[in-house]
Amino acid sequence: MKFRRVSAISFFLLKTVYFSPVSNPSFWILLILGGVLFLGGDLGKHELVLLLLLIGISHRFMPAINATRSRSDNSSPVSLSRYAQLLPVDNRTFFSAFLLSSVVYVALLTSLCIYIGTLCETPPVITSMICPPQTITENAHSGEPLLTVKGVMMELTIRSATGPFLFSIPMHHSLLFNMLASDVIIDYRKIPDTVFQKFCPVPQSTPSPSDIFSLKVNTPQSKYYSPLLNNLVAVHFSRILLISSFVCLIFLIDATRKYGGVAAIGRFGGSIKWIDFICYAVYCVLCLLLLLDVLLPELIIKRFSLVMNMYRVPVSIFFFSVCIAGVMRILYVMLSLRDE
Repeated sequence: MKFRRVSAISFFLLKTVYFSPVSNPSFWILLILGGVLFLGGDLGKHELVLLLLLIGISHRFMPAINATRSRSDNSSPVSLSRYAQLLPVDNRTFFSAFLLSSVVYVALLTSLCIYIGTLCETPPVITSMICPPQTITENAHSGEPLLTVKGVMMELTIRSATGPFLFSIPMHHSLLFNMLASDVIIDYRKIPDTVFQKFCPVPQSTPSPSDIFSLKVNTPQSKYYSPLLNNLVAVHFSRILLISSFVCLIFLIDATRKYGGVAAIGRFGGSIKWIDFICYAVYCVLCLLLLLDVLLPELIIKRFSLVMNMYRVPVSIFFFSVCIAGVMRILYVMLSLRDE
């Protein structure tokens, strides 16, 4: 099997199937929808996960991929459309090209989502040169307890600094991303001394006048950040990366099922069916978590997230086991077709 032929057929499938507005309208709909939400500033983490989940099942919306079998052709194990099987190439070459084009297509879309996901709805970084921010629990307007990062900031201008002002960053619990923070609320009324001393107590040791006016002592002005907000950046990136990798796996499993299902793998067909069932069950769980994350109130989401954190290790082991089983399922289908 020549790689040049495989790459040529893959390019043909990408051009005429995956990126074609007629054969795959879902690609252009997702691209336009994601672009409008991103440019409008409405593309948050939940919208991003929804786009990823739709990418995982986008094979189902491609007319050139889905088969239209007649009643007399039910014996054929291949689920691809008959128009996609008219190329004058052997079975192994076409499957390799089909899988390669699927990898390129889903890798491009998920890479774009990962890049956008690191930009949209990022935890705001407010630097305070006065004192470190504090994490406190407040009651929202609905009465639910809300975790909030509060601190004191100065607004710097060209000639002077005004303030101090009080800022607050409300944080919402999430089943998919642990916590989400995107809004910064600044009270531009000058805070009284009592509030200022509550957030910025007087330090125990003050520098001496000789240290302040000495030209030899270099004391850089310190900046304070919220450790909780800084840690969320790494948490969000890892969660987006895990969801994107699983979406790629679901897309490739769907590609192998569209090509030959479990008919070409002989006595291991029962095990492969169980792997498919578990993978799609995890996909449905992700859809359910996204739905609950949007609809449930804050207090219930907090309780669920605490329970999930208690069982984080076994859930992670199960998730990675499912991913490894899915990869082995795809590799076994490839090897079984090569042995034909």
